[in-house]
Amino acid sequence: MMANSSPARRYGSAGASVLLAASLSLGALPSVAAANTPNPDNPPVITVYNYKVETNTRELKTALRLNKITFKASKLPAKTTAFAPALHEANHRGFPFLNPIQTVRVEGPFKDGTATATHYVPGSLIDPAKNYSFVANIIVDGYGGGQVLRMDVVKDSAAPVLHVDSPRLNTKGETVLKVRGTGYTGEATPHGVRVVVSDTNVWVPGRFPQQGMRFVAEVTVPASQIHNGVFETEVKVPADVAATLNTSHKYIAGTMAAGVEGAEYGSFDAQKPLELFAQEPVVSAVPTYAPTVAPLPEATVGVNPTDAPTVAPLPEATIGVNPTDAPTVAPLPEATVGVNPTDAPTVAPLPEATIGVNPTDAPTVAPLPEATVGVNPTDAPTVPALPEATIGVNPTDAPTVPALPEATVGVNPTDAPTVPALPEATVGVNPTDAPTVPALPEATVGVNPTDA
Repeated sequence: MMANSSPARRYGSAGASVLLAASLSLGALPSVAAANTPNPDNPPVITVYNYKVETNTRELKTALRLNKITFKASKLPAKTTAFAPALHEANHRGFPFLNPIQTVRVEGPFKDGTATATHYVPGSLIDPAKNYSFVANIIVDGYGGGQVLRMDVVKDSAAPVLHVDSPRLNTKGETVLKVRGTGYTGEATPHGVRVVVSDTNVWVPGRFPQQGMRFVAEVTVPASQIHNGVFETEVKVPADVAATLNTSHKYIAGTMAAGVEGAEYGSFDAQKPLELFAQEPVVSAVPTYAPTVAPLPEATVGVNPTDAPTVAPLPEATIGVNPTDAPTVAPLPEATVGVNPTDAPTVAPLPEATIGVNPTDAPTVAPLPEATVGVNPTDAPTVPALPEATIGVNPTDAPTVPALPEATVGVNPTDAPTVPALPEATVGVNPTDAPTVPALPEATVGVNPTDA
């Protein structure tokens, strides 16, 4: 309902708040009336507009960084110039107090009779001990009033407290901060905790963590590592990063709910100031980032050092002896003619050569008749007489043959096998290992004997 009387213009909102509270049960826009006695000659005119207001939620959560509450009005009067829902603190029955805490105003005109407005109410703004209501105001012909929507306050159980052992940050070396948190419970717990070291110009509790914020360092504690609201972790600030810190700025260790969805919750926001100091790192003989390498023991044969396999010394080489890792090789017997060594076949000695005698493995060859000089027997070609042989002299048609050294019978030179001395040849005598050969008749020159 709306009022367009002149007294309403003169006496303003005081009377409006009274009538507004009195008409909550009607669910309609009340008139704006004068607080004092109305003029009987000019009574106020009350107009009722039955417009409709809907919202996405009737809860205000303290855990959320921002409570998004959207109001949609429909069936607005044609002359509506603005739609302005406002958040008020209220009494225990939901009746709003006079001054709004937050107002969002959407200007008309609204050709289709609908209007939409969205509130973002910080969870930190809500006091769980108080009551709150929205008034969905509309402005028609310069007059305002609206429907009241009571809100339910949802208090979160989170009460985060951040502890940092030695909250100091070295600008000239690496710093490892040991962090412990308590009271991290409530709706944000499933998202985990994000622990950061931050410049206060970048982020502080209550500020929405935007994408791309550059923190000095950060780690994430998953929900599985939060037990009854308690967690512990470490945050490392490398020396090269610490060297870039602005010593004129302030830095904090802070916590917030982790993840994109977790960023909607402000119930895990907490901080601990950090003191900056400068201390050059101490260089030790064994740097902390290198593993200790023990000296290797002196090499010993047959001794097993810590990181080497045992290698036993090899035995001296012996012929016919089987060392640990070598096969047995028997010594070879001395070479003997006619004797069968262990690994060689038996070779019998050859009999002495005899003219006209058929040894065991040779064909029979009849002895040739004596050569006749210059005489051509019936069945023999003429052979000219050979010049006398000269030792060491090169005749016209013979190659030079150096004189042979004297033969030694029964002596084994360095590179020759031992050959026993041959027995003297006997004509017509049968030695032990040779057949009997009859004596040849004397040779006659130019005569063809009967059997030759």
